[in-house]
Amino acid sequence: MRRRLWLWLGLAVALLACEFNFQMGSTTAANPVTPMPPTNTPAIEAVGPPTVALVPTGRTVTFGQSSVTIPAGWQSLNLQGFQAQFGYALDALMGGNLTTIAITRFATSPQDEFCEWGCVDIIPVAQAQQVLGRFLFPPEEQGATVLFQARRRNLSFQNGSGERTLEMHGQGPMPVHNGQLRYIFRGYSANNQYAVFVTFPIQAAILPSSMDPAANTNPQAFAPPPPLDDVSAIEAFNQQAASLLDTLSPSDFTPDLDWLDALVQSIYAGP
Repeated sequence: MRRRLWLWLGLAVALLACEFNFQMGSTTAANPVTPMPPTNTPAIEAVGPPTVALVPTGRTVTFGQSSVTIPAGWQSLNLQGFQAQFGYALDALMGGNLTTIAITRFATSPQDEFCEWGCVDIIPVAQAQQVLGRFLFPPEEQGATVLFQARRRNLSFQNGSGERTLEMHGQGPMPVHNGQLRYIFRGYSANNQYAVFVTFPIQAAILPSSMDPAANTNPQAFAPPPPLDDVSAIEAFNQQAASLLDTLSPSDFTPDLDWLDALVQSIYAGP
């Protein structure tokens, strides 16, 4: 009986060793799947199957081993690759030090520190966790929250996948408007070594240009924004806006929503 027990234990150890060697020896999966985020990073909720990443026809910009291709139709976009800094502004606001790490950024200018005009960030996750103590996507890393979200869709890029949405960020309730609407993509490389964050300003044909009714310059806005002190009215306004945005075609956005999705699909995230 004791001999049989030892034989079973030996067989179990052998099987575990084989499984470990197989996993360590496999560097690429035969059938890629939507990656799970690394430990201690926020999960990305799936919204249907991810699209197949297709490199658009256009100008490809590279920096190190990372690259992004600007769709041919988006001739006004002129991205360049460079090294930028990623850190947690909230730590500094709370009296701590603003510790940063080096990341790869594609943007129109290194002077656009807060990506006001749009950027593609490729962030080494393990380095962020080691140096910063944790990793969070914006706006959480900036101490803000997502106030509005619409047009959620899973997208794949060349070596990973994630989710894109249209969002507005801030500290408190606010009616959605074109002045602060952003195209957002959050994803991970298939090996979970890199986080990809994409943000660009975007405008929708039906949204007011400002949260101030008196300052609205868009005659096609579906309704004037409600007063800032009426939280329930703001919530109702934003819910209606989200439903209407879901009915628009990609060309009803500026820039075209298809261009932004193609830009994301072209990304290769590397060192």
